[in-house]
Amino acid sequence: MNVKPLIFLLPLAALFVTCKKDDPKPEEKPILSLLQQSSIVIDTVAAPVEWVYGFTFKVKSDGIITKIGMKLPVTGTYTAKLWDMDENKVIREVTLIGASVHQEVFEDFDDVAVNEAMTLGVSITANGYYKISKADATPFAFPIQTTGTTILSFHEDKLSDIPSGIFPLTINQQELSPCVDVVFIDQ
Repeated sequence: MNVKPLIFLLPLAALFVTCKKDDPKPEEKPILSLLQQSSIVIDTVAAPVEWVYGFTFKVKSDGIITKIGMKLPVTGTYTAKLWDMDENKVIREVTLIGASVHQEVFEDFDDVAVNEAMTLGVSITANGYYKISKADATPFAFPIQTTGTTILSFHEDKLSDIPSGIFPLTINQQELSPCVDVVFIDQ
């Protein structure tokens, strides 16, 4: 038996296995994926007052949240927050600068470890948003499953109608504003 081919193939196989293990896990942006759903109608709104809106969600497995971002039909500087809904507290707060309309902008921060027992929220305060509704005018059915998350509900309130430091309270299933998101990586 000729061992020369084996001597060449073994290091190559070891390199392949090592590289495969180091491949980064895929990033998921679960909420902005709602803009890609079929049978929805998308309207853009530039509001005369600021609204606070966001989603509550759970992850399906332990992982990390590495970024918060937005995609808006207006430009400006906005505040987005990641919430621990079980504790009703802000875990991370970022300032997002949208220099162009309809462009995704994500801000990195120190990773936040999350697990499937946690109920999380992500919110943004903005004066413009995408309003999506179903073409057949029926409400959205929550929970909405994505690859790595379960979106539990959509919330919105005028900034002037809620106390500072509160996640928006009003639930809306008829029209959603999926303009804020997180980057989740399952571990």
